[in-house]
Amino acid sequence: MKILRFLAACGSAALALSALAPPHDSWLLVLATDDEDLRDGAELSLRTGMDFPVSTGAVATERFSAVLRRPDGTTQPVEGWSADDADKVTRATLGALEPGLHVAAVAIRPRLIELDAQSFNSYLLSDGMPQVLAGRVARDELYDDAVERYRKCPKVVFAVGGDDAGDFATPLGQELEIVPLEHPLRVRPRGTLPVRVLFQGEPLVRANLCWDRPGNGHDFTGSAWTDEQGEALVPIGGSGWMTLRLTHMTRPKAEDHEWESFWASLSFAVPE
Repeated sequence: MKILRFLAACGSAALALSALAPPHDSWLLVLATDDEDLRDGAELSLRTGMDFPVSTGAVATERFSAVLRRPDGTTQPVEGWSADDADKVTRATLGALEPGLHVAAVAIRPRLIELDAQSFNSYLLSDGMPQVLAGRVARDELYDDAVERYRKCPKVVFAVGGDDAGDFATPLGQELEIVPLEHPLRVRPRGTLPVRVLFQGEPLVRANLCWDRPGNGHDFTGSAWTDEQGEALVPIGGSGWMTLRLTHMTRPKAEDHEWESFWASLSFAVPE
């Protein structure tokens, strides 16, 4: 009964903590600047928060690196980032882009965070890791504080010049990566998108993949568990921007941290 009361308290506190805790998810979006078809005016926008795609803080430019894969499969670093504290985003303007499918990815370097027991347990609930919380229950660790190292791996797929031909399915080598198995820019509302989740290059089994659309607040639109191949089927509810996201937690018990989390997102715009 004591454990049940504690879990109930964690559940009721999760919403309040989501508003108080540092922002978690990070997303990459592509916005038009001068050129609507993005050939000469694409802006990468790195955002962080829990209310997709509203950003609550700019990521310092020294904390991450970025790469762009072009339609021909070649990759290049994305440079020239600037953090806009007023708009709470970090952005980079891309140069001339050839027509076709592009994929951009960011690797945000790890940081440490210390959490008391209730904050850690509530965060596990609110960010889609009930299996990790269940393990703490089984090991009688609910009242143990936590030191965690976290890193983030956002990614975006976008088309230039009205042409969506290109490689969408080859992984970019992120620590935790969501890989579409069908063309994400050719799905339509009321359709589905199969994806595979990879952790350090291998399929991640029993991962809680969530998805979200603008205007949904801190809640996720839906979620599904990956199967034995690390795959899940995502329903497409409507047109416009959409993000898929998940958090994977490991327990390395390192000298300076006991827990390590990996955050991934894949954003794309569903055509009307």
